[in-house]
Formats: sequence, structure tokens, C-alpha cells
Amino acid sequence: MVQPFLPNEADAFNANQAEPDSVDFEILLLGHQRTGVLSGCAVSEDPSTPDMTVDVTVGEVVETGEQITVSAQLNNTVTAADGTNPRIDLVTVNGSGTVVVTAGTAAAQPVAPAIPATSVPLAFLYVPTSDTSIADNQITDKRVFVDDLSVFNVKDFGATGDGTTDDKTAVQATIDACNVAGGGTVFFPAGTYRLITGLTTTGVDDIWYRGEGPISILDGDAGITILQLHGSRFRVSDLAFKDGAIGMQVDTGLDSYFHNLRFDDQTANGILIDGDGAMEQFYMDIQIRTAGVEAFKYTRTTITDTGGLYMARVNALDDGTGTGPGFLFTSSNVAVTPAYVSMYECISNNYVATGIKFDNVSRINIEDCQFLCNSAAAVGTAALHFDDGFLIQISRTVLFHPQTTAGAFCLLLDGAVHEVLISGVVFDGAANTTAIGATNAGANIVIDDHYSYVGTFTNDYPNLVTGAGVTFAPPRSFYTRHDGGVNDVIAIKNATDTGQAVKYILNNFGEFLIKNDAFDTDLFRVTDAGIIGLVGGNIHGGTGTPEGSITGGVGDVFMRDDGALGTMLYYKASGAGNTGWRPIDTGVKEESGAVTLDWEDGIVNVDTSGGAVVVTLPDVSAFTGKNYLIRRDGANTVTINRAGSDTFDTGATSIVLGKDGDVLDIISIGDGEWKIV
Repeated sequence: MVQPFLPNEADAFNANQAEPDSVDFEILLLGHQRTGVLSGCAVSEDPSTPDMTVDVTVGEVVETGEQITVSAQLNNTVTAADGTNPRIDLVTVNGSGTVVVTAGTAAAQPVAPAIPATSVPLAFLYVPTSDTSIADNQITDKRVFVDDLSVFNVKDFGATGDGTTDDKTAVQATIDACNVAGGGTVFFPAGTYRLITGLTTTGVDDIWYRGEGPISILDGDAGITILQLHGSRFRVSDLAFKDGAIGMQVDTGLDSYFHNLRFDDQTANGILIDGDGAMEQFYMDIQIRTAGVEAFKYTRTTITDTGGLYMARVNALDDGTGTGPGFLFTSSNVAVTPAYVSMYECISNNYVATGIKFDNVSRINIEDCQFLCNSAAAVGTAALHFDDGFLIQISRTVLFHPQTTAGAFCLLLDGAVHEVLISGVVFDGAANTTAIGATNAGANIVIDDHYSYVGTFTNDYPNLVTGAGVTFAPPRSFYTRHDGGVNDVIAIKNATDTGQAVKYILNNFGEFLIKNDAFDTDLFRVTDAGIIGLVGGNIHGGTGTPEGSITGGVGDVFMRDDGALGTMLYYKASGAGNTGWRPIDTGVKEESGAVTLDWEDGIVNVDTSGGAVVVTLPDVSAFTGKNYLIRRDGANTVTINRAGSDTFDTGATSIVLGKDGDVLDIISIGDGEWKIV
């Protein structure tokens, strides 16, 4: 099978074309289900005048085993480009041999649309923002070329599938015949095929072991390995493995694919990957239920630094008695582990031991996974454990460990672990569970932002165990408690590199807090009574005047929701109780006749259109800092007089605004004196 094309980023029209899409995995999967291209069907730009159309050449495709002839089809219309974001479209041919262009959703980081039912994928089209024509460098070839292989039915070789008869001889004969023919499909119709001894495939290449789903069962006797694979370019799909010691053992497997498999009740491993040599293996949609040691075990010794292990939706589910990790990856030499281990949407659940462990394995990517331990998991276990290794990335993953005794971990970085990036991870634990243990880890471990803690960890925050070379970079990282601790129901970690104090808190009193880095001062607080607390004082609110009713400290502010001009905002000028409140000037006062100003006034506009006006200032003998702006508005004069024995700093007894628009800016400076600013 020839795989779909994925260009290098340097050669691509856009970097998005060089990134694997989830649809790429679905295209590979279709190829292994005999849906792909036999010949031709190349997609290209319009050779005459490039426009929003593409051409497809003549060819043949196979859709679920049915061969379809495709005629040359020109000028297949591409939906108009979006004016804001780019888009990835998908070109397919349907069961009638008709070319279809399916538009994707425009986005800043676009992904391909889902593959239409009963269709064969041909190409991706990258459609930039406001594009008006499709060129060849915007087209990524996604054709999977499949071989016309023969099918060998195990029942044609004497297998019964009745669950009682030993079908080992008949099934082995089927495999041998397929191998002699140069490859093909070994087909297991619905039934239960009892195997007293295991199936061996040493030196067998290019074989697809296929059933009809969970109704095609390989039932092994106790102690046997049901299916042992040694070769390359083989596929196993749509089968169930029951009992036995090991469900499937893969000794080598370059360019091999495993899909839609189920493993039940093996006493050792559901899947065991063992042996040496280069490999490239894909595992998708696999469920393993065991009461044994490890559900999925990978153990290698002297493999070459090529190939990789790709896993999507592989689930290890235990009955609560299994003594080993759900997944175990181990190598004797960290330098020669696979070029890549990728896990996507995988689950390890209900193990009383560590959920998943990597021992001496490197170049690991974990995305959108869930690793969950049983409540009986022992001290020293972890939902996810790395012991030696480098180049590790964990993102959008849930790590759960409910152990209430100290010494259990959500994540444990042990030994010479280095070059680790953790982002978007939820750590869920019980009291005394350590969220991240890294006491013996190496350098260059970055705990990145946007991760969450959910649980009842030790103290009032997650227990982050730091070590040499471990860097926490966690601003905007969230922590919530199941039990609603006094100081943190919901918290956001501060921006310091190390330390365990959270900075932003919503506590179970209904208060929102912002703490200082030392976690001993409330920089900002909002109470459930609506009071906003700051370092320098509080902000209160309510109806009526605060004088005599609102207790506060000097510098506090009161916002009155039923006040008028001059009585909407108050500040606490003196005293420790509920007195000493003064209104804050909040607007312009309009006057047109003789007036004595009061403390609520600040900006005064004096209308003199009806004649001269006299303005008298209040007595300021005992008050400092009162400021007025008095403006003349009209043809007549405004005379400003001081009260009682107050004085002006100029020595005058009054001040006259002699021209329309004149403004007096004046402030009390103590001892009954007014200063003209």
C-alpha cells in the first residue's frame, strides 16, 4: 500500500499542508479496509487558465472491495474562498465514479472536512483567504494505492468457528497458503475459532488478518500466544482475541497496521511488542480488558533509530486486579528507542498499579488522553510515570490518582528525564496525592501554562514537588478542590517560576481574592456582600448616605446608587467607625443668584445674564484641601467673598471675575486661608 503524500514544511505552499490531520489517519484506515486507488485519479490545477476548479485524470478506485472506473473529469468547482480565514477542502470520488469537492470550515488553523460516506479520498486543497484560483502547489496528493490481493477464507481450509473444535491446523494452513501466494487476506467469518496452540507467522509478509468485528473471535487456551507476528507490511483488523496468555505478539512489523481489535481476559498481555529491527506500526480503535500484568506492553532492545509507534484510541481497561501498568513501554537503550511514540485519545483506566509507564523510552507525544488509577492503587504509583528519557510532550490530557496516602502521583518524572513540555493537562487527585513529582528529574523540564488541578490535594493547593532543572511556567493555570478548601475552591497559579502558592482564588465564602506572591496579603478582594477590597482600602456601595451607617477605614470609598449630583460618591476622611464620610465633587453646579457654597460643591458655573452675582465661600478654618473652580458666564461681574475671618493669600477681602469666561481656581491651605492657584 502506498501512503498519502505529506510534504516537508519547506516544500509546502503553506505550513498547514505539512502537518498531519486526523483525516490523514482515516485515509490510511480506509486504505487498510480496501478503499483506495488502483490507478490514475490524479488531481491538478486547470492547465489552461487556473481558476477555482480542479481536474481529475482517468483511473480506477476500490471502495470496500468494489472496483469502480473513474472517467477524466475536468473543471470540478471549488467553493469560493473565505474573506477572513483559510480553508482545507477534500477531493473524493464516490461509489458512482463522480468527483466531489467538499469544502472545509474556514479557520485560522483549518482542518480537513470529514470523508463522505462510500467515498475514496484523492487530495486536499489549501484555499487561502480571498483566493481566486487553485494552483498545483495548493494540492496535496492523498491517494492511497491499494493492491488487488486475493482473499483466503479460513473456513475454506476446514476451520469450523464453532467454539469447540480446535481450528489451529486449518487456520495455520490458511496463513501458509496466503504466504505462498505472495500475500493477501486471511479472512475469519463470524464465529469463535478455538486454538489449543498459537498461530505463528515467521517470515510472512503482506498479509491482512481480517474478521467481521467482535463476532470474529480467536479463543486461545490457557498459556498460549494466540497470534505471533514476525514479518512486515501486515494488517490485523476487525477481530476479537479471547483468553490465552498473550493475545497478539508482534516481533517485527515495518509498515504494519492494527485496527478495530478487542482483547479480553489475557493473563499476561493483550498486546506484546517484542523483538528488534526497524518498525513503523499504527494501532487504532483497540480495546484491551485484562486481569493480567500489562494490557499493552512494548519492550525492545537493539532496534534502529527509525520508524515509530502511532496509537489512536487504544484503551486499556482493567477489572481492578491487574498488577502492572495499563501501558508499559520499556527499552534497554534510551538512545535507540523509536523515532516517535505518539498516543492520541488513549485511555488507561482502573489499574491498581501505575496507569502508564515509559522506562528508558524517548521522543514521546501524548495528546487528548486519560490515565486513571484505581482508588486502591498503591503508594509509589502514578497515573503517568517516566523513568529516564527525553523529548517528551504531554498536552490536553487528564491524569487521575485518588490515593489518599502520601506518596502517590498524578505525574512522576523519575531518573534522567529531560526536555519535557507539559501543557493543558488536568491533574486530578485526592488528599496527599502529589500532582507532579520530579525530585530526581534532569534539566529542561517546562511545566507550561493553561493546565488544571482538580481534587483534594495536600494543603490548600496542589503539591508540586520541584527538583533540579525543573521550571514551572504556570500563569493562568487553574486548580479546583473537590472538598472546597477554606482558601481555594477555584485558584489560578501565579507567575513565579517555582513555589506552590496560588494567586487568584475563589473561596467557599463566595469571595474572590488576588494574593501577593508571598501569599500573605490580599491585594484585591470581592466579598459576597459586594464590597471590593484593595490594599489601600475598600469600595462599598448601597443606598442613602454612609455617614453614621457604613463602617470603614480612612481612604475607603462609598458609591451611593440613589444619590444626586454631589451625593453619589463619598470617601472616608477620618475616624475608624461609621462617621467621617465626606462627599466627593462629581459634577458642575449651576448658580444664577447670590449663593454660599457648601462642601458638596466643586465646579460652579455662575450665570450673570440677570445681573451681578455674589458668591460666598464656606468657612475653612479647620479644613485643608477643599478646591473650587468658579466660572463667570455672562455680561455681569461675579464677586467672591470669604467667610468670617478667612483670608485670601493675596491679602484681598474679595475677588472679582471681571470678564465673561473668567475662572477662579482656589484651594484651602489651612488656618482659614484660601490660595489662588
